[in-house]
Amino acid sequence: MRRELIVNSFRAAIAPPSTSRSAAASVDGAHHGQFQPGLAVLEYPRAAAKERIEGEMILAITVDESGDATRITISGRKFNKYFATLSDGQHLSVEEMFDPMAINYYRSGKFMRRYKDGKPVSYQAQVPMVWSIKE
Repeated sequence: MRRELIVNSFRAAIAPPSTSRSAAASVDGAHHGQFQPGLAVLEYPRAAAKERIEGEMILAITVDESGDATRITISGRKFNKYFATLSDGQHLSVEEMFDPMAINYYRSGKFMRRYKDGKPVSYQAQVPMVWSIKE
């Protein structure tokens, strides 16, 4: 069951946008022209929405010369709960639910390129993500 939920999270991240408005995540950075989303979409993990898990995370992203995210790590995370309890009694951690969504989202898009002396350079970006349930 746990593996199925994780696999479905990955599939949801590359699926066409959902018309459901039950839950959403706000993403800072994407609204300021520094990131152009790709095919992956952010969809609130169902188990997290069901248990009303909300929080924020900070992603440390290495961006290469062409604007692609080459390395993504979670440098900070703060949620109101640590895990969701599934119907079979197993626990699914916030890392298992939210990290794949965030990583797939930023891997699929493009970041603004930066230049030094007229040449594109790689750089580090700190991206905050706030996951909140909107009804």
